[in-house]
Amino acid sequence: MCRSSRSWIGLYKYWASSVDPSPSAQYWLDGSTSTFRRWQNGRPDKNDTHCIRMRHGNGGFADRPCDDEYSFVCKKTGGV
Repeated sequence: MCRSSRSWIGLYKYWASSVDPSPSAQYWLDGSTSTFRRWQNGRPDKNDTHCIRMRHGNGGFADRPCDDEYSFVCKKTGGV
């Protein structure tokens, strides 16, 4: 079942240290890095959830298991 109030945004998180509570890097699907952060309260958490989804109402990010089913947002380059 797809939950329409949340979407995958094509962003992944990685930690360089198991002690640091914030992700050391976030990467878009195309391999570019992201410095924008809009984590929901209590996120990110230090678990094995590397995929990031966005809540539609407030735009907050949360880390979730990559096999959860959500709608997705695509990137459009160039033109209208």
